[in-house]
Amino acid sequence: MASTVQRAAPRSVESKPRPEKLSGVIVGVLVIGFSGWALTTLPIQPAIILTAAGALTYLGWIFTTYTHPVKSRKVIATYLIAVAFQLIHMAEEYTGGFPQIVDLFDSPRDWSNSRSC
Repeated sequence: MASTVQRAAPRSVESKPRPEKLSGVIVGVLVIGFSGWALTTLPIQPAIILTAAGALTYLGWIFTTYTHPVKSRKVIATYLIAVAFQLIHMAEEYTGGFPQIVDLFDSPRDWSNSRSC
């Protein structure tokens, strides 16, 4: 009597694509560079806020869409609208006297619209 051994067909193991590391490293270096610039030139209180926001945003990106990319035109459209509103908001702050934040935080560092980089 011949024994018949049935083997299951090999499953196609769909490996999860690993994110490329270059963009994560570049964005990390940019966040660190921006944080260094902010901490050395801006009033300390807003600099801390911007540094913390940059670090939290970077970590949020790394643990969400960087490791699990979303491919959708709706997400890209929403992102571009958010960026456009941020640019409008920054222009509003600049033209409306944003450097007044130095007075708000009673910072010893000087800040003016005519500051050269």
